[in-house]
Amino acid sequence: MLSNLATSRALMGNYTGAVADYQQVYDGRARVLGPDNPDTLRTLDMLADTRASAGDHEGAAADFKQLLDTRNRVLGPEHEETLRTRGDLIHQQSLLITAQQQTLDQVIDN
Repeated sequence: MLSNLATSRALMGNYTGAVADYQQVYDGRARVLGPDNPDTLRTLDMLADTRASAGDHEGAAADFKQLLDTRNRVLGPEHEETLRTRGDLIHQQSLLITAQQQTLDQVIDN
C-alpha cells in the first residue's frame, strides 16, 4: 500500500519520496472518499507532518491551514483534533517567521 511506503520513506528520512507518495494517496482519497473523509484528513495530516520534517514549513503551513479549515467545519472548533491542528499550524507559522527573520538579518548584516 502506498501510504505504508510513504510512512517507511519518512521514517528513513526520504522526505521527498514520502511527500510525493502522501500527495498521491491524498489526491486519490480526496477524489474517491471525498475531502471530508476521516482517512483523507489523516492523510493530509501525514502529508503536512512530512513536509514539516523536510523543512518545508510553508508547504506544511498550507496543508495544516487546509486541514484546520476542514476540521473546523466538520468537527467544530473545540474538537481535540481541530485544536491539535490549530497548534500545528501556529507552530509552522512561527518557524516561517523565524526563518524569514534570519534571512532578513543575513541581508542586513551583509
